[in-house]
Amino acid sequence: MARLWSNGFELNSTANNVEHTGRVSGAATTIDSSVVRSGNYSLKVVTSSQIRGGSVYTYLSSASAGVWYIRGYFYIGSLPSLGPCEIATFLDAAIDAKIGIRVTTGGLLQLWNVEDSTQIGSASSALSTGTWHLIELNIDCTTIASTTADARLNGSSFASGSANLTAGVNQLRFWESNSAGVNHNATIYWDDLALNDTTGSFQNSYPGEGNIIHLRPNATGDNTAWSNTFANVSEVTPDNSTTFISSNTNAQLSDFNIDSFDIDNTSIALDAISSGRNSTGNITVSHTTGSFSNRILIATSTVQDGNHANYPVTGITYNGKALTKVRHDEPSGNVRTEIWYLLNPDVGTFNCIKTTTGGVGESTLGVVTLSGVSQVAPEANNGATGTSSSPSVSLTTVADLAWSITVACAETNFTAVNNSQTVLTGYPLTDQSFENADAARREIATAGATTLGYTIGSSQPWAISAISVAPAPAAGISRAISLVQVGARFNGAGASANATFALRIKAAASGTVEESANITPTNTTWVTNAAAAPYNYSLTLYDLPGGSTAAWTKADLDTAQIGVNLVASSTNVARVSTIWLLVEYAAAVGVIPNRLKQINQTIHRASYY
Repeated sequence: MARLWSNGFELNSTANNVEHTGRVSGAATTIDSSVVRSGNYSLKVVTSSQIRGGSVYTYLSSASAGVWYIRGYFYIGSLPSLGPCEIATFLDAAIDAKIGIRVTTGGLLQLWNVEDSTQIGSASSALSTGTWHLIELNIDCTTIASTTADARLNGSSFASGSANLTAGVNQLRFWESNSAGVNHNATIYWDDLALNDTTGSFQNSYPGEGNIIHLRPNATGDNTAWSNTFANVSEVTPDNSTTFISSNTNAQLSDFNIDSFDIDNTSIALDAISSGRNSTGNITVSHTTGSFSNRILIATSTVQDGNHANYPVTGITYNGKALTKVRHDEPSGNVRTEIWYLLNPDVGTFNCIKTTTGGVGESTLGVVTLSGVSQVAPEANNGATGTSSSPSVSLTTVADLAWSITVACAETNFTAVNNSQTVLTGYPLTDQSFENADAARREIATAGATTLGYTIGSSQPWAISAISVAPAPAAGISRAISLVQVGARFNGAGASANATFALRIKAAASGTVEESANITPTNTTWVTNAAAAPYNYSLTLYDLPGGSTAAWTKADLDTAQIGVNLVASSTNVARVSTIWLLVEYAAAVGVIPNRLKQINQTIHRASYY
């Protein structure tokens, strides 16, 4: 077995038995797409007014003795005002907490024997808010009365010891706890969760670093015998009976090509923002550019005047170097927006100078520097004009993890920045009644069309310009793929006597196939990964299919296919609503991961549950 469960919340659902067994007091537990470590989503837990929240997963059908390791990436938006609070805990079948990690109001982590209300060992150093922390917890209750536990922060143990428990465990809780009658008032996020046991040759100890993404069907593969097409099983959040594929004919196969594994880029990062405004036109803004790699400077300009002939910006410079104009947008009203850029701007503090054709009523200039950007022209741009109270533009990005910059101008005040954008520091730049400007940024995880917009105080003329820049290729950085797991959401058409199928994977068209153990839906209830609880993944591979000892690579994933095989017909068809390939990877910079060190192992590493 080794890896029992992986969860990056990439199905965008907190519903019971989709990605986890259940949530605690669901009003406080939501999926978030803004504070994300990897992939597109994370789990957000907000506790206030005595509301609890969190995620629970049952990984065994009954409480048992044994050894398990859990991992979670933990992000603190705000620390609890009262505490300490449980955040990662092993539970027994009665949902009684046994061993867990708590966080204090000061951001310290503590290992606790929750059953006996006793702290084990010492506390960790204080955690910072606003960043991701790797938390791991090992419990060894092979002998329940002398259970041992070890808690780790960012790969290093901070507490360990023993406890005399009364029962084994079979459930996990990733939960910012709120005791009855107490307002903890905390906001936390979870991402990239994992659970290992000690069996097998890989992932049989602490999970270590890991990033979880889902690759979904995007085209027809080698076989298409099941009813319907890849489009019926490619949705992010399973829609169950709305779209699905089905079969009740022996040996029918359907295979699907999947999304490419496009994560070998650096991450774009914000360097600095400066801005200014005046009532003349020409404007100078002092801006400091940091010493980072793959820099870009983006200038956002707005003007307002009754004489449109004065609108055009004749030039923008930074430290005397000319910027290149991307676009401008101008409605029938008295406003105009423009975006300019400069690759590899000089490091240091210099003036950014905007020059207009003539004097204007209002003029603004925003200056943004980013690092980690591909050193080419912005990959996409678009603009829009209108007179509604909701200025917006559709921008079609080309690269995953691109950043968008938008600038908007209106003849009324701005009241909100929408569509997961973050307002640029210093904005909105507001005049009493005439020209008002706003600007924002956003990281867009998945390439494609994205709406970016604002809200203004009333229906007035407005303009909005948008660009996106792609992340720079990651020179010298490789990705170690720890494992892949084929997941599916399925049911049977009948209350019983449903057809049996298997999940399958191959590394290339017409390649060697690996299949899961047989899966027979027990009834019409839609379930994830297994016919009955626990809903652990049915097909996990640590290397290529068919007994290979070769590790998965980006090239393999880019040609891989996943699918289904109807193993045995019955009275009723088997139906699959959604299928995906979960990929866990980690950055490998001059380090050979443990699983690659064991490349000479001859044992077949596919795991069936």
